[in-house]
This record gives sequence, C-alpha cells and structure tokens, in this order.
Amino acid sequence: GKATITATADGNYGNAEATFEITVKQTNITLVPKDTVKIYNGERQEISFEPVSGFTPVIGENVNVNYVLTTDPTVTEPIKSGIYSVTYTVTDKSYTGGGTATMYINKANITVIPQNISKVYGDKPIFRLVPSMQTSLVSDDILLSLAENARFSCGGTAENAKVGQYDIVVVLGTYENENLTFTVDGTGTLDVTKAPLTVRVKDVSFEYGAEMPLLEPEFTGFKNNETKDVLGGIPEFSYNGITNVSDAKTYTEQTSVSGFTSDNYEIEYQKGNVTVTPISVTASAGTAKKSYLTILFDKAVKGLTKENFTVKAGEITTELTDVKESADGKTYTLNGSFAAGV
Repeated sequence: GKATITATADGNYGNAEATFEITVKQTNITLVPKDTVKIYNGERQEISFEPVSGFTPVIGENVNVNYVLTTDPTVTEPIKSGIYSVTYTVTDKSYTGGGTATMYINKANITVIPQNISKVYGDKPIFRLVPSMQTSLVSDDILLSLAENARFSCGGTAENAKVGQYDIVVVLGTYENENLTFTVDGTGTLDVTKAPLTVRVKDVSFEYGAEMPLLEPEFTGFKNNETKDVLGGIPEFSYNGITNVSDAKTYTEQTSVSGFTSDNYEIEYQKGNVTVTPISVTASAGTAKKSYLTILFDKAVKGLTKENFTVKAGEITTELTDVKESADGKTYTLNGSFAAGV
C-alpha cells in the first residue's frame, strides 16, 4: 500500500519541512504444491505447500484452494477418487502469488477373505466376504454385491457333505466401484455341524393280558431323503416296568429307546406312550359249594387276585379267603364261606 511521511527540521534550520510518499508493494512468491497423490479414505483431502522464507502457507487462512474433478466439473469437493484440477491463490496482505496443480485421489484397495461360516448337515451354505482388516469404507451392500459376483469353492458345499471343517476359497469376479478395488487375502472355513434328529418310540396299545407288541422307533429330521439305514449302533427299547398285566390305562412317556449312533446327526430320544385297554371277556358260573365257587372265563385272564372279585348274597358281601388260578388262566376258584343265594 501507500504511506505519506512528513519530515520537519528543528529550529536551527528554520523548521523546514519535507513530505514523502512511499509505496509498499506485495512480495510475489512461488508456492510449490506437495501431497498431491492421495488414497481414497471417504473424507475431504487437501494438497499442501512447501514453506517459503518469511511465509508459512496455511490453506483457508492465507491461501485459497479450489478443486474440480476433471471427469465431472460439478464435483468440487475432493473426496471421490479421480484426478482433480487445482487452482490456488495467496491471500496474504504482504504476499501475492498463485498457480495450478493436479491432485490424484487413487482408489483404495480393500483386501477381503471368505467369512468363516457354519451350516447344519443337509443344508446349503451361504458364502459371504469380509474385509481382512477393519475398515469403514466398505458397506454390507458392497460386500454382498462383491460376493454375488465371486466364485466360491469348498468341499463342504454339497448338502450331503459330512460333518467337519472345510476350506473356503474365493475368486473375485468383475465388480466396479468408483472408489475401491478389491483383492483376496486368504481363505475361510466352513464348519458343517450335526443336524438334529429326533427318535421317538411309537405309541402302542394292547389289551390287558395280551402279548405286548414290539416297540418301534419313528424319526423326525432326516436330511437328503435319508432313512434309518444311515444310522449305526444297536437300538435298545424298554417298557420300563410296564407288563401285560399292568393296570388298564394310558401311561404317558413310558417307553424309551437308545443306542443309535451317527456321524452326521445329533440324536435326541423321546419316550412313547403305552395304552393298556381292558380285556373283553365273558364270565360264567361254574361249581358252587359252601366253601368255594368257580368262575369260568372264555379266554385266559392272568394274575387276578381276591381284590378283583366281589361276591354278594343280596346286599351282604362275602369275604374271600383266597383265589386260585388255573394253569390256563380261564378258571378261578374263589375260597370262602358261602351261603345259599350267592
């Protein structure tokens, strides 16, 4: 700028005066840009400048910088990857200068690996990709699209792949992203776990005193159209105390099974129900004496005791001393003291 200076002599010189006008010009400086090559990080990035003697460049304070993406002039925020035309101007009151430069924001390379996953025997795996290092640059949607275009190889892919661990190898397909590139850095692991299989004893029903049916299993959970033939072991069944002369009623969760084995199934055993139905028999009177009576059945009825019989003469109940069963179970002798009219 300009400054006016007035000089006045002292009294020895008659108070002479002189006026001077001084013009102070800004010093023109040349800025040297640096940090012009960047890697995309999702944030705004700036160039910087080498210091100049007597002047320290600070963007936004004494230097103004503008950016334009060469492929899209509407982009003036240096965030996206690409080549930017840069113009800069010194705004300091004592210095002047400016120039142009080029800044490069290169795509960031993200290394990915197959995600460690598990599946149940008989299912199909869903392969995914994850970054090998934590990063905020990659969204779940990007990883999903990347996986959809990739080719995964794994020995456990088939639905009938046996339980165990398998390596997952991936080859990336064609996938374009304006800010990122991707490479594979390692393998993943697929863990095939046992499928749940329920083995339950089938419910059975039999008539009191009849032969008890053999117990059989029923299965829920087989995969790949498999049957009990894929199971190993020797199954063991039990009525757990129920006999053919147990009281006629339904016994819930009574029968049991165990002993099956499998490499591919986690077996859960469930108990079954037993229903003992009353026997349908016809009884008729046999011999009647004062000391005993005989009762005849049309079919064998095993294991009856005196508690199973009631003998009355009118309204009077005769107490039995004991009951004897015939060898074939069809005739019972009731001993006691009987009066006429029984």
